[in-house]
Amino acid sequence: MKRRVLSFIGVLVLLITGLYVPCAMAGEHANPALADWTHPDFSYTTRGRQNPLNGYALPAEQLNTVMHVQEAVGGWTYLQAPYSGDYSFSVDTDQLTVPSFSIRIYRVKDTRDMEQTDCLQYVRGSGIVTHVIHDVVQDELLYWWEDDDTGRGYTLTDDFLLMVSAGDLSGTKADGASQPPAAQTEAPRASVAADDGLNGQPVLSGVPKAGDTFVMGRYEQDNTPANGRERIEWTVLSVNTKKDTVLVIASQALDCLLYHPSRVVIKWGDTSLRAWLNDRFAMASFTQEERGCILPTAADGVQDTVTILDESQIKKYKLAKDGCEVTPYAQARGVNVAEDNGLGCWWVRCSKTKQGGWTKFVGRHGKVYWKNYTTSADNGVRPAMTLKLSALRSCLLAPDFAVLTGEAVDASNPNRKLSGVRVTVGGQTVTTGPNGQYVIPVDCGEYTISAEKEGYISASAGMTVRQGGQITCNIPMSRIMADNEYRVVLTWGEHPRDLDSHLNGADENGGRYHVYYSALQADHGDALLEWDDTTSYGPETTHFLAYPGQTYVFSVHDYTNLSSHGNAMALSGAAVVVYRGNQIIGTFTVPQADATVWHVFKVVNNELQVLNTTGFSSNPSAVGQDVR
Repeated sequence: MKRRVLSFIGVLVLLITGLYVPCAMAGEHANPALADWTHPDFSYTTRGRQNPLNGYALPAEQLNTVMHVQEAVGGWTYLQAPYSGDYSFSVDTDQLTVPSFSIRIYRVKDTRDMEQTDCLQYVRGSGIVTHVIHDVVQDELLYWWEDDDTGRGYTLTDDFLLMVSAGDLSGTKADGASQPPAAQTEAPRASVAADDGLNGQPVLSGVPKAGDTFVMGRYEQDNTPANGRERIEWTVLSVNTKKDTVLVIASQALDCLLYHPSRVVIKWGDTSLRAWLNDRFAMASFTQEERGCILPTAADGVQDTVTILDESQIKKYKLAKDGCEVTPYAQARGVNVAEDNGLGCWWVRCSKTKQGGWTKFVGRHGKVYWKNYTTSADNGVRPAMTLKLSALRSCLLAPDFAVLTGEAVDASNPNRKLSGVRVTVGGQTVTTGPNGQYVIPVDCGEYTISAEKEGYISASAGMTVRQGGQITCNIPMSRIMADNEYRVVLTWGEHPRDLDSHLNGADENGGRYHVYYSALQADHGDALLEWDDTTSYGPETTHFLAYPGQTYVFSVHDYTNLSSHGNAMALSGAAVVVYRGNQIIGTFTVPQADATVWHVFKVVNNELQVLNTTGFSSNPSAVGQDVR
C-alpha cells in the first residue's frame, strides 16, 4: 500500500510508511545453489537468510550497496537508479514455492507523481526468467512489491531468488548447466485508474429484492492503493417501495477498527466507531450525489448517516449464520479470520456497552457474542445504510475521486490538535473537530487550500490532485506573534527519517548561539527548537526573536546521511515555511542537488534574505557556523 501526503506549502510527497502487507511464508529450498548466478556490474541480489553464501555469487561486500536497495515497511522494496538505462528483474522460477507470482513495479520520476507502471509475471518451473524495465532515468526511484497473486503478498526475498541489474542479464546456474534466460519481454502497462465500464451508469436500474447486490461508493479493498479505490458492493436486506427505501449492508468487512479506544460504559452515540462511520467514511467514500441518496437512520437514540446493525437486525436478516467475507485490506489491517472457512469477525451495534467495556460482535462462525472489549483490534466493520430508492435510479456511478484528509496542529507542538479550524478547498469549507481532523472529497484538478482560525496566522497553498484515493494534508498553524518574532516549520517525506533544523543567531546583547537537537534553547530564551522530529515527515519547528544589528541563519541538515555525498535530501520533498508576526513571509523547497546541508535563509535587521545554497557536513555542531 501507499498513501500520499501533502505538506501544507503545496509539495506533494508520496509515501510508503505505515503500511502493512501480510506475507505468505516461503517453504524450504530444494537446492539453494541453483540460484548462484554470474552477474554483470551494477547488480543487486537479495540475501537469503538460510544460505551462508547469501544465495548468490555476488561478493558479500557488494550486496545491497551499488543499487542502494532498501526494504520498506509492509514488504515494499525500492532502489534509486545509479544511472539511466534499462533494468532487469530476474527470478529463478525453479525455486518458487507458489505456482506463480508477480512483481508490481511503481516508478517515481517526480516525488509528486507516482504510479504503477509494470506488473511482471513469473510461473514456477520456467527457469531463470528476466523482464526488462526500459528507459529508467538516473536517480529515478523504483518501488516494488512481491505478490503471489492472492493480493496478500509473497516474501520472495526469503527465497533469495531475485536479481536486479542495470543492463541485460545472462545467467549460468552454479551446477554448470547453462540456462539462458527466457526471452526478455517488456511488462504490460497497468492503468492506475482503469475504467470498469460502470462510469455514468445508474446505481440501480430497477427495484431490487432482498439478497441482490449493487455497487456504490469507493473504498480501498485490494490492499493496493496505487491502482485506485475499488467500488463497494452492498447487499440488499429489505426494500420498502411505499416508503421508497432500501436497507443495505456492505457485502464484506471493509476495515478493522476499534469500537472505542477505552474500555468504558459508553452509549453508541458517543463511540469512536460511530464518529468514523458518519464523518470520515461517509465523506470519503461517496460522491456528493451518492451522499444525497443516504437517508438518516435512527440508531439507539441518535440519527446516523452510516451505521452498523444491532443484534436484532442481524438475527432478523439471518446474518449470524457465519462470519463475513473480509477484504484483503481489512485482513491486512487485522481482522480475525478463521482458517477453516476464511470468514472474519465483525462489530455489532450496542445501545450501551457493559461495565468494563464489553460489547458485541459476530464471531468467525456466526454467533453473536458479548465477550469482546471495545478496544479489541481484530473485528471488521460492515457499514449499513438506509437509501432512497428513487434517488438511486438517477444517481450515476463516477470514476474514483480524491479524498483530502488530515489534521490541523499547533506548529509549536504538533501533539496539540486544533479544533475549529476552517479548511477550504474548491469552494467547500469544513471545520476541524476536537481531534483536529477534516475530510473533503475533491475531483482531480488544481486547487488552493486555505486554513483559518482566530489567534492563528491564516495560510493557503496551491495543490494538484492527479488521481483518486486518499491524500493526507496535515496543516501546522502558527499563533500570531510580535513583529520581530519568527517561527520556522520544516516538513519532508518518509526518507530520510531524520532531517534537522539548525538556527545560528544572537541574543539581544550579541551573544551567539546555535540551536538544534543538541542545544534545544538559547541561554536567554530568545530561540527554541520547539519540536524535534526524528521519524520522518515533521513538522519540526523553531521559534526565535530577531534583534537589530544581528544576523540569523536557518539551515537544514540530513542527519540520517550525514557521512554521505548523495542526494537523499534532494529527494525528500523537504519544505520550509517562515512565519513572522501575523503572516507567512517565506516558502522554500529543497534544491535538487547532492547535499547534506541546505542553508535556507538568513534574517538581517528583521528582514528575510534568501540563501537557498547547499553543501556537505558530517559534523552537526558545525552546520551553519560559517554562513554570515
